[in-house]
Amino acid sequence: MVNPRRLKSRQGPSEMTGNKVKRYASAMRNQGGYGDFPPVEAADVGNGNLVIVDGHHRAEAAMKAGIPEIPVNVTAVSPEEAA
Repeated sequence: MVNPRRLKSRQGPSEMTGNKVKRYASAMRNQGGYGDFPPVEAADVGNGNLVIVDGHHRAEAAMKAGIPEIPVNVTAVSPEEAA
């Protein structure tokens, strides 16, 4: 479990669908937490930095819904892979 604010995104706001984030956040609030959403996939790029690989909308929605921790599958990558 990871605080979603700790996750770094390589996707800018213009690449995310605001309606999708709103729908996900509403569903999370209604479920009382992260619920049935799949874990976010992240790469550990060193120094404790986690970069989202898949799940940008879910992570953003969790922050908007005020969820303190979400499930994240973390994969360690080499500095070359992270670049």
